[in-house]
Amino acid sequence: MYKRQSGNATLIIIIVLVVLSLAGAGWLVWSRQNNKSNDADTAKNISTLTTPKVVEKEEDTTESIIEVELLLQHSGDQDLLPSETAATFVEYMTERLNDFDCDFNENPSAGFTISKISPRFVAGGIGCLGGASTVWYLTTAGWEELGFQSQVPCSKLVELAIPSDFLSECYDDTSAGEEIISNPNGPLN
Repeated sequence: MYKRQSGNATLIIIIVLVVLSLAGAGWLVWSRQNNKSNDADTAKNISTLTTPKVVEKEEDTTESIIEVELLLQHSGDQDLLPSETAATFVEYMTERLNDFDCDFNENPSAGFTISKISPRFVAGGIGCLGGASTVWYLTTAGWEELGFQSQVPCSKLVELAIPSDFLSECYDDTSAGEEIISNPNGPLN
């Protein structure tokens, strides 16, 4: 009887090992199948992350230029500027008019003349007893001005990026003859 029990025990151990092997193989197959779907999901997520996004067309960046004939002399005259004028330039001109000191009885045409306005540039002049043509230009620090009575060096126009709409000519300061040439920056738009 002892031998018979030992054979049954061997058979039971073999059956348990086969069941465990089948269970282990089943689990291994299921695990690999599950990883493949996770890898596919991960690849899909990665491809979604790296797919370039469609960029919408930017707004038209064309800057309009308004031609005007304005003479600003006194505090409050900044209100004569067209509504399209940059608010920062209106503020700048308000300060300039507050600080402007001139005898308008002696020189009634004195003040700030404005002839062209864009969001980043304004052309005109400043005068009291004499005067100078001026181009105001917007920088990161605020509005600055370039005043001149004759031609401006082309290198200065290039440095300040002042377009030909606001100053059409300059002198070529790279040559000995200082020839008058067209503004190398070209038009604003």
